[in-house]
Amino acid sequence: MEQRRWLQAWLALVLVLFLLSVGWRNLPDEQPQARYAEPLYEYAHDGGPASITGGHVYRGEAVPSLVGKYVFGDFIHGRIWALERTDSGPVVELLLDSLADPEWEARLSAAAFGLDDAGELYVADRGGTIWRFTEVAGNVTLVDAFPGLQFTNPVGLAPTGDGRLCVVEQPGRVTCPQGGNASLLLDIRETVNDADWEQGLLGLAFHPGFAGNGRFFVAYTTHDDGALRLAEFGASANGTGVRDHADTDSERVLLEVMQPYRNHNGGHLEFGPDGYLYLGLGEGGKYSDAFANAQNLETLKGSLLRLDVDEGDPYGIPDDNPFADGGGAPEIWAYGFRNPWKFSFDSETGELWLGDVGQDAWEEINVVERGGNYGWAYYEGSHCYESPFEHYDGWGCSGVDPQAEGAWLWERVLLNPLALLLLGGSLFIARRLGQQP
Repeated sequence: MEQRRWLQAWLALVLVLFLLSVGWRNLPDEQPQARYAEPLYEYAHDGGPASITGGHVYRGEAVPSLVGKYVFGDFIHGRIWALERTDSGPVVELLLDSLADPEWEARLSAAAFGLDDAGELYVADRGGTIWRFTEVAGNVTLVDAFPGLQFTNPVGLAPTGDGRLCVVEQPGRVTCPQGGNASLLLDIRETVNDADWEQGLLGLAFHPGFAGNGRFFVAYTTHDDGALRLAEFGASANGTGVRDHADTDSERVLLEVMQPYRNHNGGHLEFGPDGYLYLGLGEGGKYSDAFANAQNLETLKGSLLRLDVDEGDPYGIPDDNPFADGGGAPEIWAYGFRNPWKFSFDSETGELWLGDVGQDAWEEINVVERGGNYGWAYYEGSHCYESPFEHYDGWGCSGVDPQAEGAWLWERVLLNPLALLLLGGSLFIARRLGQQP
């Protein structure tokens, strides 16, 4: 009888502690890491490897049928789609399949999308042409935006704010077509390492006050060690007041992130409607997050950064960054990315859209929120991904590091005053039961 009562008491104790832990675990703010945020949209690799290129929500006038839709592409498949958000979920329309369309002599490798100052949409074909979206008789079509001009591996498009659209050429040049000519704004080919097809000059963003202050920012991989460098340059004005030339000696390095491998560098830059500079970084390359970066809040890799380039030395941290007061690198705005290849802000809503390149099977589009965890490498798209590397052993698809979860349970349950009170009460009851005949 006595042994049975002791057993009942201890079972009650175990039940209490279990319910207590489950109750607290349902509070997301108490988790050691943010829970996984599902992508807005994903698509499977069909017919071979795929690589998403994030695009823009179109708000221009030249293509009425695309207004309010997110236009994106696939670098490998040569396709461009338009995504419309509806109450029942995203609806995706295929706009172009260059491999299947006989009018296209070669595949369109959509390396980047861009908007000009009027909000009109362009796509950079890594083959060398910049295409502008237009609409003819209700059909979306592409026309050569700069006839007679060819660019070397264009991987980015950025508006200056003074009416020009500049092209990022991967070997290390920024050119700004004007009047049928490609005006050279910046040439840092001697500094840029583009030895691998994912390395090179990767990002460009003009300061919102560029027309007056001449400040602009680039991201590129360096020759010395292949690090991803964020740097600022200054552009001087010509006789007409147009800032059309940057002195390479004006470079100011703001940040360097060491890259353990040559791919998954990210490197895209955008100024948000809040005036802060956003930088996307891949998780370091190789495969399956080999270096355990995407879920590590102490590294900048595998994250979207948010920086104040108007304050601090070399930059400031916005007060509302999710880890500004601790818990992770203060520069991080969101994390859990594999290789965020292009992101943009909706000019009407301010939402941040991001395309994250998948690995074996899935490409994804995320609408990024402050402090969000976007899943890699325990998820690919919305699907559980089992990394072969031991640093992800036991993670499954929970989104919580088992070691961190164990530490959290100890802190929140066993060291919590309420839990200790319940523990003491349960032990007292068990003892009294055990003393009864």
